[in-house]
Amino acid sequence: MRKTNLLKVTIATLALSMIVAAPMATFNVSANDGKGIYAEKNATITDLDRDAIVTASSANVREGISTAYRVLNVFEKGTKFHIDGVACKDGEQTNWYRVIVTDKQYGGECAGYINKSTFEFTDGQDEDLRDLFDTIYSAQPGTAGGSEKTSEAAEEFRAFVFDRDEEVTEGEIAYAAQLFLSEKDADYVANFKEAFEAVREANLEEDEAIEEDVEYIKFVNGINDVIEKAMEKEEK
Repeated sequence: MRKTNLLKVTIATLALSMIVAAPMATFNVSANDGKGIYAEKNATITDLDRDAIVTASSANVREGISTAYRVLNVFEKGTKFHIDGVACKDGEQTNWYRVIVTDKQYGGECAGYINKSTFEFTDGQDEDLRDLFDTIYSAQPGTAGGSEKTSEAAEEFRAFVFDRDEEVTEGEIAYAAQLFLSEKDADYVANFKEAFEAVREANLEEDEAIEEDVEYIKFVNGINDVIEKAMEKEEK
């Protein structure tokens, strides 16, 4: 009867068990994402549809929304890419944006996150929205020519909502409004709120059914949310 080398069998079995137990790349998908975001307390994703370009010398795309997470891929300066979401935490937008990339370590496509400090948007939507917000602010009731300016702002607001070439999402509205109002003081925010309410009234006078339109509601809610947050921030 042939003798079995127990030492060799034991070593071989141990080696096999180590291979089987080797950790694999896993993505903890949150219930409100679906494309892969590492688990973060109170983190959600707002869908976007934006084009951007890397302006830093390079940009790390990470597996989660902080620099503590592993780098999935690196975009060099000048790389053009598409963004499909922005990460939010505790109800506030972060500076981390979702992209789909190839995981250089494990292979395959997955969701990654890139910081706003490393890129600029290239589709011009921020500028268009900020121009609209400037127009709304100029329509302050009680000022010289205020009524005429309110009517003009209301017309521009309707045109922007219904006649634009590409859809602008709630996330983009909130982002642009947030940038716009974060630069202003409490008095400016309060005046902007008053002007925006006047524009809404002018829209309603023009078309009573407008406030039931889904697209219009989306814009109004997006801007109102940021106005409220800006006012809360000043109160703290």
